[in-house]
Amino acid sequence: MKKVTLSAKILAAATVGFSVITLAPAANAASLVPNIEGEVKLLNNGACLTNAANCIDTSLLGYTIESLDYKDGFGKSLLFADDRNTANTYTQGSFEIKFLAEDEGTNPALHQNWFRPVAVDENGKPLENGRLEVGLFEFVFDKVVNGLNLSFFDVETSGFSGVIKVNGIAVNNLLPGGPDSNLQYITLDDVKTLQIQLGQPGVFPSVRTGDGVSLAVSVPEPGTIVSLGALAVAGMFGVRKGKKVSQVG
Repeated sequence: MKKVTLSAKILAAATVGFSVITLAPAANAASLVPNIEGEVKLLNNGACLTNAANCIDTSLLGYTIESLDYKDGFGKSLLFADDRNTANTYTQGSFEIKFLAEDEGTNPALHQNWFRPVAVDENGKPLENGRLEVGLFEFVFDKVVNGLNLSFFDVETSGFSGVIKVNGIAVNNLLPGGPDSNLQYITLDDVKTLQIQLGQPGVFPSVRTGDGVSLAVSVPEPGTIVSLGALAVAGMFGVRKGKKVSQVG
């Protein structure tokens, strides 16, 4: 079980004219990942589905997120803001989602928040105790964004994680697989909407494991979406954790 050796394997592709691949994250970037842990309110749910103490409304940060259908046999994934350094248990009806302080797979840096997807089956049951980090999400920004930096943690399977659409246009800018704990970046300009795919689900239900991937999102300071003052008022400012998927139980 390896921890936090962030080798940056860099993507070398472009999307339809408005994607620029970066060799490193922006030096003075403002994270759009909430700096509090909890479930992210998704448009398709209308409300948080777990007992999370924090139901995070990202519209306060200038964007909304919708979970989309990824693959047959799976439901629409949940999404959390999560710090790898802390263990969390969420309940969803009779189901439990358990995040460990150190997951069975790889882990990002301590004391950072990352978007952490949770794959569910068609009945809404979280897979692998909530530790299958797979999902397809659409981000809609209040304003057009330049220099939107996406950080993908632990992409180990080629051709699954990355950007599917930008501003409604299919781009299929999918990342190559890299070594354990690799970190890859995509930077986009002129973005109003985008669809981001995270992880490889495996073959459900016969093979439940897959390639789990976490996501961080940032913009250059000062933010191009909302002012840094508004972000501070919203009380959600940071970058955070993720993990690679492994078989549980």
